[in-house]
Amino acid sequence: MHASGTSCAEARAQELACVYAAMREAMATQQQLQDTRKQHAKLAAMRSLVASMAHELNNLLAAVVIQADLLHEQLGSRPLSEQTQVLTRTTERCIHLVRTLLRLVRLTPHQRTTVALNTVVQEALLLVDYALQADGITVHQHLADTIPPCGLIPTRYSRWY
Repeated sequence: MHASGTSCAEARAQELACVYAAMREAMATQQQLQDTRKQHAKLAAMRSLVASMAHELNNLLAAVVIQADLLHEQLGSRPLSEQTQVLTRTTERCIHLVRTLLRLVRLTPHQRTTVALNTVVQEALLLVDYALQADGITVHQHLADTIPPCGLIPTRYSRWY
């Protein structure tokens, strides 16, 4: 018997129970790390896929803008000329959306940049413009010119909209 009144077997059993608990905790931590690594790998694959798709879309949309501009020049002031301008504006809006998507998937350090809040509002409205129009909603912008620029992290504020 030990001085504390427990036998060697009881002391050994307590020691083994502590070792077992520590091992279970270490295994649980290891499992969490593996799960986190898997999640990071999935996110990296998704970022890569989205970036590839966005670049491909950007190239296709640039070709549409070029062709619409050429068609507009050839039509001059004929009736379809206005429709080519609508096509160009819509395609440029799509290009802007693709660029916003690329900004979101890029892994960049969180650096603050000076941003005009009016620009943030205009970009947000541009992204939801089609949905608003489809629902018959008209937005009238009355933005103050006196709002000072502020420091924001671009990848964070672009998630607002």
